[in-house]
Amino acid sequence: MNDLDITLVGACGIFCKNCSFYIATIEDNIDLKKQIAKKIFPDKDPELIYDKIVCYGCHGPIDTHWSPSCKILDCSREKGYMTCAECASFPCDYSKKFYGSYDHAKYELEIYRIREIGLEKWIKEKEEERAKGK
Repeated sequence: MNDLDITLVGACGIFCKNCSFYIATIEDNIDLKKQIAKKIFPDKDPELIYDKIVCYGCHGPIDTHWSPSCKILDCSREKGYMTCAECASFPCDYSKKFYGSYDHAKYELEIYRIREIGLEKWIKEKEEERAKGK
């Protein structure tokens, strides 16, 4: 895949460079980490837990992944896939539950886009969108 960084492709269809967890980690943005902590843990003081917001990408080091117990990521790794787009069982119970929660439905569309154009072109597309500020 040439010089494309595949560690920043989420198994679920997220492009990690657009993920607030990844951005907060890479930029060491304490304010963003506190905002995320407040949203994810509304019953806890963000001042005390913001340091838990750490992620270097879905296919980066698992010990620094935001959700090392992510069922989508576990499943894709077990099957040897980068994303759900490669799986004949997609959509499955795991993915349906995931895409039906929070604001994750948009990532399901990304999986279909990856299937349509391929992972390498999808990464390039995401990089171009990011460069244009989308």
